[in-house]
Amino acid sequence: MKNTLFRTFFKRINLLGELPYISSISSDDIYFSRSLYKFLKIIFFLEYKKRNKYKYSSNKVITDRLSNKGYSLSSERIYKLFENSDLKEKFYGIDWKGENVNMRKNWMWYFKPEIDKQLVFLLNELAKELSGYLDGLPVLRSVYFWKSFPNKIKSKYKGSQLFHMDNNDWRQIRVFYAINDMNSENGSPEFISSKKSAEIYESFKKEDGLNLRNLKRKDKLFEKYKGFFISKSLNSGKLLYLDTGNCYHRGSRNMIRERDVFVAQFMTPFHIHTKLINRSQDYLMPEFIRKDFLSRHVFKYYYNSKPQKGY
Repeated sequence: MKNTLFRTFFKRINLLGELPYISSISSDDIYFSRSLYKFLKIIFFLEYKKRNKYKYSSNKVITDRLSNKGYSLSSERIYKLFENSDLKEKFYGIDWKGENVNMRKNWMWYFKPEIDKQLVFLLNELAKELSGYLDGLPVLRSVYFWKSFPNKIKSKYKGSQLFHMDNNDWRQIRVFYAINDMNSENGSPEFISSKKSAEIYESFKKEDGLNLRNLKRKDKLFEKYKGFFISKSLNSGKLLYLDTGNCYHRGSRNMIRERDVFVAQFMTPFHIHTKLINRSQDYLMPEFIRKDFLSRHVFKYYYNSKPQKGY
């Protein structure tokens, strides 16, 4: 009887280990999120120490650009690594009409690539370059090939086609690798610098009271900020780093031809989907390939999820 009670108790404690952050709170209150992050650095000091050492080998120029503006082009070294990869061949080898397409929106389709040794190497090199801005070797949250299409009804934009900020973390980076040229003809990312975005966010907060970062805002609300819009054209093979959690952004608009892109999303070492209880090194620091520090939860079940359809 006593042993049964003990087993039941520890089983319930173990179930608590599946609890993540309360993302709806920490993600929309940047100050709370940062405080929580600092707390976790203390609690998980040994893990943070391991990740923190990568900050000092990161690209300082990239870190400064991201800190000051919220966006940057990649280093020449990363550009060459991606140019010598086979990501373009993999993209054009995808059967976009097949069942393995993971999500279909009216304007964009998502495909999760196979995680092979080459891709893990590229993702780790990206992670190291971004570790200065993301406060240590970051966690990979998602990676996709995106295929975007011209809009059938250009006047009816919705979802990510409207200005918004992502609410996944207090800092994050989406890496855009251009498979084909990205420009005004095929919906290249349009965004506002992080400093100006913070001002705009606060102004909405005063007007709305509780302002959500991921709220998709109508175009008319941004008309007075047109002078601050940035549209980055990328030649095929180039990479853009964008903090989509601190920069208002939108994309896949006014398209007259297709846009093909590889996208990876990196979070801080203790991002808002991190476990708070019963945490283990396997969760965030796996040896997927020896000395790899990418997130196990991405490899363990994110890529094993069934394809889904969306609108």
